[in-house]
Amino acid sequence: MLQERGVGPFDKYEAWLPKLLGDRRFKAVPLPDRKRLFSQEQKQLGQHQREELVAARRQRCGDFAALLAGAEATALLAAAASADEWLRALADSGLGADERWEPVPPDDREKMVRMAFEAHQRRSSEAAALACQAFQALLEEAVLGAGGGVAEPPPFGEVRRLLRAEPRWKAVGCAEKRQSLYAAAAADAARRWLRKRRQEAQDRRT
Repeated sequence: MLQERGVGPFDKYEAWLPKLLGDRRFKAVPLPDRKRLFSQEQKQLGQHQREELVAARRQRCGDFAALLAGAEATALLAAAASADEWLRALADSGLGADERWEPVPPDDREKMVRMAFEAHQRRSSEAAALACQAFQALLEEAVLGAGGGVAEPPPFGEVRRLLRAEPRWKAVGCAEKRQSLYAAAAADAARRWLRKRRQEAQDRRT
């Protein structure tokens, strides 16, 4: 009855009393119990309304998260370098008119885009670190003598011609990054070779 009549969680019993007196369901409740039952049912209605609001918000956010995931899978956000740029790129694209966009409040949209951007950045950083590790392993296996090092590492251009078809080479997309990694690995390989030779010479003397 209270739900049918639209009683709110903060409404006063006294304000509703004149409106309820004409309902036989209300009059069927003993007079001493009416206010207590009104308050009890009102709390339950309030809890139910809050649960519905939470569920609706969760659904809207879930739909918006799916929209974000779809955008990440395309080239739409590739050039964006910050969460704000992601948000602008989404708003300026056709996704800004998507039915999943408008129901989410701007603050929630901004928060979700920022979280998605940060997660994307973490994944990108982890992938880049793994690619660098694999690239360094390739150098060790192919040209730098693994654990023993080499006396004179080959020039980068020669290494590039030798390894450029390798997936682990291609996984590091930046040419300058490859060259920098090779320079550091080559210097380390030369130091390892020198330490090994010195140790061998010392062992021969003892």
